Amino acid sequence: MPRVTIRFAAAVAALSLAACSENPVQQIAGPDGAAPHAGFNLVADANASWNPFVTANNDGVEFWDNYSIDGERCNIGWYANGPFGPACSYPLAGSPAHPAEFIADQYYGKNAGADPAPFTFQAGTYEVVFLDGFRGYGTEPVGWFTKAGLSYTLNPIAPAVSSVINGTVTFTSATPWGFWIQPQNPISGGDACGGSVVTMCSDDSKVQQFALMRKADNSKFLVGIEDQPGVAIPPAAEPPGGGDKDFNDFFLSVRKVASTETLDGRMTGSATSKSADVKASITIHCDNKLSNNIEIQGPNKLNWHLDKNSLTNIVCQLTDNPAPPVAPINIFSGDATGTLNNVPGSRLSFRFIDNGEPGKNDRFAITIWDANNVVVLNMPEVQVSNGNLQAHFDQPHGQKK
Repeated sequence: MPRVTIRFAAAVAALSLAACSENPVQQIAGPDGAAPHAGFNLVADANASWNPFVTANNDGVEFWDNYSIDGERCNIGWYANGPFGPACSYPLAGSPAHPAEFIADQYYGKNAGADPAPFTFQAGTYEVVFLDGFRGYGTEPVGWFTKAGLSYTLNPIAPAVSSVINGTVTFTSATPWGFWIQPQNPISGGDACGGSVVTMCSDDSKVQQFALMRKADNSKFLVGIEDQPGVAIPPAAEPPGGGDKDFNDFFLSVRKVASTETLDGRMTGSATSKSADVKASITIHCDNKLSNNIEIQGPNKLNWHLDKNSLTNIVCQLTDNPAPPVAPINIFSGDATGTLNNVPGSRLSFRFIDNGEPGKNDRFAITIWDANNVVVLNMPEVQVSNGNLQAHFDQPHGQKK
């Protein structure tokens, strides 16, 4: 299983499934066989290539550049390049117009870019951000898969991506991996990587429901997921004719995490969000060898305590300067089990960020499930109102106490 750090409602179960046959793929190192950026590798279709990205105009020449099924100019091309088209009434309330840090330079396709191409990412540690999307039905299971030979392991995000917009996953996979979706209306004719339920995977060489774009420096990728069957809608055949091929139902960014970002250290302190009425007190260690402590108070007298030796899926990273004091990490993410109001069997996912003194720029995110796997607290990443999270070098130690 990959080591996964999650800061939103993610299902704990993974499903191993046998794959149907698929067309062969070749591994290419970075863009068009060039040296990879920050260790990134892409396992891609042998007949596909990166194509220059051009501003969306809904001419349907490129596979991603089509009218949405409602006739609006809302395809992933508009999203990747900035403002949406003039006929797009989106974004919906709470939806960003586009990821400000991402402006596409190239897109991945075959047949001169007219068709989407299958892809998986190579083994390694990645940060995946579920940015937004128009969400289609909004209830389709979506997630990422890992793959060993022809055997898939599906890691779902539950209950739906629409409930975890702007959530971040940081995980390490020892095998190739990619994305999958189970559309509400099943799509036939694909590789059926999901067994009895028709699950569409990003390495599907027959029916492709994923669009892949990237920045020129190969540092960040944008993935668009399409949840509808059917052919593209050219301007001359606007709805109600045809299906939908605008790849705008879910938007995700992918970034390769350098190995130097996963480091040892510890984090202590407390963090309060007044707006969410949540307070967390922590003493946690990246190598998980010393005793850890997490206590959380929340709305409606919520009280959560960490079980002894229950910290899992730990990822420690250094992305900013936490000094003072000097420390090898500033982000600590992980999962755990504990008691919720003295009832055992509760789960926790967390992310604590130390952005230096005096602590007012520190941030944290908390998700808690009760013993029945019902989310009782889902606090997206927020700035600390009161308190101070402090990262440290870990103290010398031997055995776990």
